Amino acid sequence: MIKKTFKSIAIVFLLLLVVGTNNSMAQKKKKSRPPEFSVSADLGFTYDDNILKYSEKYLERFNNREDEGRFHIDTRDDLILNAGIDLDYSFYLFKKRRTVLNADFTGNKYLVNDIKTWGMMTLGVRQFTNYRMNFKLYYSYIPEFYVRHFRDHDWVEIYGYTPETFQPFAFAKESYSVYVQKYFYKNTRVRLDFSYMKYYHNEHFTEYDCNNILLGGKIYQTITKKLRIDLGYAYVTSDAKGTPGIDEDPTIIKATDASYVEDKYELQLNYRLPDLMKKRQSVTAKGTLAMRYYQSLHPLELDREHAGREDLNIRLYFTYKININKKAGLSLFYNWYMRDTKTTALENTEYLSNEKDYKQNLMGVNFSYVFKN
Repeated sequence: MIKKTFKSIAIVFLLLLVVGTNNSMAQKKKKSRPPEFSVSADLGFTYDDNILKYSEKYLERFNNREDEGRFHIDTRDDLILNAGIDLDYSFYLFKKRRTVLNADFTGNKYLVNDIKTWGMMTLGVRQFTNYRMNFKLYYSYIPEFYVRHFRDHDWVEIYGYTPETFQPFAFAKESYSVYVQKYFYKNTRVRLDFSYMKYYHNEHFTEYDCNNILLGGKIYQTITKKLRIDLGYAYVTSDAKGTPGIDEDPTIIKATDASYVEDKYELQLNYRLPDLMKKRQSVTAKGTLAMRYYQSLHPLELDREHAGREDLNIRLYFTYKININKKAGLSLFYNWYMRDTKTTALENTEYLSNEKDYKQNLMGVNFSYVFKN
């Protein structure tokens, strides 16, 4: 299904490109604005000190080489090569209203633990209208994202608690999204977001297949010439009833429900520093707080992973950026993530904390270059 969807999106994208090119050529004869083409390339490195988001319990077990079959990594940390390319083609499909076609491809290569390597593709169409408004339709696709190895319950019933029962938990993801944003007055911008996301897990964990919906909004408010504050909120619902795989026991599906609802809050500060040797520089600080409530109605004995579970996720992002020249830029960043899992079933507190809590530090450098016609 994903391959068919990707082909359909790609065909529509190419058709719009052809239409836009023909329309731009016709308008050029009328001495209209010419089309614009730009390429943005990014290359950087990220150091991640906890690539599988393990709790202290499992980090210790990994260090002690315990749990044969669970750990399919050589090191708990890694250096990641991040590379991306963004293609924008801008033309005037509707008279003086700009249309932008966008294709973005990113890759994340783990230099030691290749099992974690993953990439993403995004295709989008953005349309500007009058009244200082624009909207964008876009599709993104992740072919495969490895989370970590877990025990497959069906295999445990056959082989017992042996190393062979640990199987990779991985998923593919596709998202269909739209946003609309409008400028108010001189210094205020409001954006509304909608996303429909589908997760397809590998054959060992199809009970986690889900359809997610995100509804959100964001306000960008300029305070001074150097300071801007962004405030955002998103509400997410996840319907994760799942489907039995070829070798899956249907009773496991019925006893597992990873559905949840989530409230997510965001605050970001953007500050322009004084120029350094005539080079523009800025700092950004961003924080997100997400409270996730799992909806499983199964008793604890049947759904220990989700019954009564509540997650608190906090992420902090700090970035320093300097423009080397009009086309090139360099940024340094540090990110901090944590998850704290609670449960209304107090007797399950220690188990969930050991399985789901984690802290993670990431830091790195990124170089970007933009070419325009």
